[in-house]
Amino acid sequence: IFLAAGSWNEVIPLLPDFLGELVVRRSLAFWSGLVFAAQSFAAIFMQPFWGRLGDRVGRKPMVLRAGFCLAAIYFLMSVCRRPWELALLRFLNGALTGFIPGSYALIATNTPEDLAGRYVATAQSASAIGGLAGPVIGTSLASLMGLRWSLRLSAAVVFGATLLVLVFVREEQRPVPQPEAGYLADLYPAAKHPCMPPVLLVAFLGAAVNPAIQPILPLHLVGLRGTLTPWLRGAIYSLPGLAFVLTALIWTRLGEKRTRLRVMYWGLVGTSISLLILASAGSLRFFVLFYFLLGIFLASLGPNAAAHMAEEIPPDLRGRSYGLWQAANTFGSFVGPLLAGALGSFLDLSWVFASMGLLTAVGAGILTLSFRGKKRPSARFNA
Repeated sequence: IFLAAGSWNEVIPLLPDFLGELVVRRSLAFWSGLVFAAQSFAAIFMQPFWGRLGDRVGRKPMVLRAGFCLAAIYFLMSVCRRPWELALLRFLNGALTGFIPGSYALIATNTPEDLAGRYVATAQSASAIGGLAGPVIGTSLASLMGLRWSLRLSAAVVFGATLLVLVFVREEQRPVPQPEAGYLADLYPAAKHPCMPPVLLVAFLGAAVNPAIQPILPLHLVGLRGTLTPWLRGAIYSLPGLAFVLTALIWTRLGEKRTRLRVMYWGLVGTSISLLILASAGSLRFFVLFYFLLGIFLASLGPNAAAHMAEEIPPDLRGRSYGLWQAANTFGSFVGPLLAGALGSFLDLSWVFASMGLLTAVGAGILTLSFRGKKRPSARFNA
């Protein structure tokens, strides 16, 4: 999961420069938007499909299919010569892959039930750490060996990670054959599970925050400080990821002692407060402090949501559930930049932080309806 997430995020910073080699400058913005949107659009609809199929034929075959497809797509991206080829491959990237949600479902159904939540939360943390390391590795490799060879190396990394799954990972709990149903009818049992609405809400909000902030962050930082050195800007960008690495395990263990929903509620409240303070931050030091704090609260969301599904959802629905969860994450990362772009065009940039703060506050209010009357978990995690 770490290798797959790292290679995935290694590619993202390279795409604008890669497009610059394929198109004339006046059409760069159009093709850049299309290339980024194509992957998200396809993933929103196809991730639940692959999760559904995994619940029928097995989760390990879905992980292998996704890994080998992703490796092939990265290699083909390294040899494409036209912008429409890159856009098509990005669409296939979203449509055919699903290595990480498939891995979550595989872990959740093939580990001891009383510890499945902890293991899935650990896997989600590995994904986040890979996402943190990927852009740094990608830009470094591109400067050393060029964009195309960096993409080929990403393909090799994913291929190697998939081979590791093929050789070393066993799926002992195979799905029980079920009667064939339509696509939506098959997703309905997972979507209607009481666990899913709050988890999908948290996934959408958590995934929307950083993609909404990052496009306007350079301009906002210039407004606070003026010109920033590249290393300082890079260090500020990495703060939420660093906070995640340092605190995700703490939040996960706290979710074992309290309830996952309550911890996610605290995370949304803290995220909302941090964003509202960031909107009014008047100095760079003050901004940096609360931007790091924002990362700490965001770290409570993903691992506990992944663990909550592993603990609450029956094994035969977990593939579909993680597919729906990944689709909600993708939808959030798709909507966040659109909202930021619209607000940043007509209002002051600080309104991007304020609007996301208000949105997460509303989400926290809705989430309280999900855990009223919930009891604290038993002492099964004392070890």
